[in-house]
Amino acid sequence: MSDVDAEHLYPGLGVDAVLDRLLALGPSIAAMTLGPEGAVLATARDRVAMPALATHVVDTVGAGDSFMAALVSAVSSAEGRGAGSVGDWEPDRERLAEYARFASTASGITVSHAGPEPPTRGEIEAALAG
Repeated sequence: MSDVDAEHLYPGLGVDAVLDRLLALGPSIAAMTLGPEGAVLATARDRVAMPALATHVVDTVGAGDSFMAALVSAVSSAEGRGAGSVGDWEPDRERLAEYARFASTASGITVSHAGPEPPTRGEIEAALAG
């Protein structure tokens, strides 16, 4: 969820407290986007803060959607896992950081042009490689 959504749903709670509440609901990973401050991904064991991608911001529409879609894509394709086979699996800190970097890159690409046009996986991978 975004920090704006978190403030609406959990007024006055900080990032860590909101992530703890989300994780208590049962997911293996919780994420909060923080606009220009980046994002935080959390599991029961680890937290990873990822700064926002340095880019020229043209339009922020779709940034959060791109982040979350890229996160779901990264998690569901990790090591050949399908979306329905995650179960009680929990990524280690290194994998969590990879997911955060992938999702943050997608969001950074999205804000670099006008309109909510999410990047393709190829565009994200090229940006990560370059």
